[in-house]
Amino acid sequence: MIEQTLAAIGKHFWNVVLLAPRAKYPVGDSWDITQSRMRIRSHYLAGGNLGLVCGPDSRVLALDFDKPGVLAEMCTELGPILPWVVTGRGGYHCYFKWEDGLPAKIQWRGERVGEVQRGPSKQHVVVPPSVHPDTGKTYEWALDPTGDLPAIPTEWREHLVGEATPSFIEHGSIGHPEDEPWAGPSPEEILHRAAQQPGARRRRHGIKFQCRGCLKEGHDKSRDNAIVYPDGRWGCAVDQRHTRDIGEQLGVVSVTREVLGDSDELRDVSPDDLD
Repeated sequence: MIEQTLAAIGKHFWNVVLLAPRAKYPVGDSWDITQSRMRIRSHYLAGGNLGLVCGPDSRVLALDFDKPGVLAEMCTELGPILPWVVTGRGGYHCYFKWEDGLPAKIQWRGERVGEVQRGPSKQHVVVPPSVHPDTGKTYEWALDPTGDLPAIPTEWREHLVGEATPSFIEHGSIGHPEDEPWAGPSPEEILHRAAQQPGARRRRHGIKFQCRGCLKEGHDKSRDNAIVYPDGRWGCAVDQRHTRDIGEQLGVVSVTREVLGDSDELRDVSPDDLD
């Protein structure tokens, strides 16, 4: 199986992080990343595990399913996808061509059931024939890993983004009970403004639309990373730093940071204060 893995690394130009024996963490204090098949083979034959670095450099992302049975259930509703790896605990990793703008978690029926390993910071999935630290079983390829990576299907992308839990800002206080009550537009008015945004669609939890922050970074292809809830809260399903962009996009209160001596204080400000 190591020869299959090495062939896949050569075919796809994957970056591999060298992991400790029977472990999911890298050797030493820093990541040792390589594409050298000689080094990778030697490391494995010496007892080490291997990790596929996910993200734009390797041009791969992985859906890492934690909960047994959930992949089959989701495939029934969202359409079939193929697992590439059976983990040492009996879970599955599904590989796809890398793309930006996906959330970090896989949600299903209100529960977190897995993770989306997509970088761009250091993220990896353990690859065959590594050994699981708890079960002692090896990771195995479920198909030929030298095959072409598929694009993530539209139905799956829309589900992952649509079900992500956005990071949002609250009206009124932001962790400061003494803040003045919310004096901005009503929830109804904010929802009305959201309905005028690009890609606006009504969903179960509110109105979703294109996030200006994501657009600036060149993603949000499905145009629904931003959301306004019925109570007037707003946020981004991908990056909490985009709450200010969305607030400005809606023309309502945003959040800024004032540096006061050695401490940082968050305060509510109106759009006029941002000039």
